[in-house]
Amino acid sequence: MHTPVATYVYASDPISQAGVISQLRQRPEIRVVDAEHLGEAVVAVVVADALTDEVLRVLRALQRGSIPRTVLVARVIDDVTLVAAAEVGVGGLLRRGDATPDTLVRALVRVAAGEGEVPPDLLGRLLGQVGRLQRQCFAPRAGVHGPVPAGNRGAQTGCLRTRHRRDRGAAVLQPAHREEHPARRHHQTAAAEPFACRGLRGA
Repeated sequence: MHTPVATYVYASDPISQAGVISQLRQRPEIRVVDAEHLGEAVVAVVVADALTDEVLRVLRALQRGSIPRTVLVARVIDDVTLVAAAEVGVGGLLRRGDATPDTLVRALVRVAAGEGEVPPDLLGRLLGQVGRLQRQCFAPRAGVHGPVPAGNRGAQTGCLRTRHRRDRGAAVLQPAHREEHPARRHHQTAAAEPFACRGLRGA
């Protein structure tokens, strides 16, 4: 028997939060935790209308705190939202219109396991954009053979950087990790823990 996934719920309005908590508490795959037990959560679900600056702040606070994996449920999810969510380490995206109890639980379980969840239409479009960008970056230039001339290296480097940012979104929104100095990481974690508990409404 699988252990229920400890899940923290945050919503931009109390009605949405109460509704999501009520649905998840009926599911044996999920164990809802409140702000007092935030450290026990394996994954957090953030419910909002759109990916605003305030929602980004919440997602970053969760990432810096004790919850490295997050799922965003929003009314508006488009290509821009997908890339911005990837930048803050979101592991799953669901449109509110598609977020039934079954689809939400599936997303939470997958993200908790280190996988990802993205609307199929967005993933298909983004993969197509990455493919086109890759062909533009590496297509042979007429009359150019061998090493890239010095004059073209800057353009190719910029193209590669752009492709890297696109790939981050196409990589099924795996959580982002960066190397930091141990002392700085300790300082950020200590500062973020109480901030996340004070600034977020819990289950």
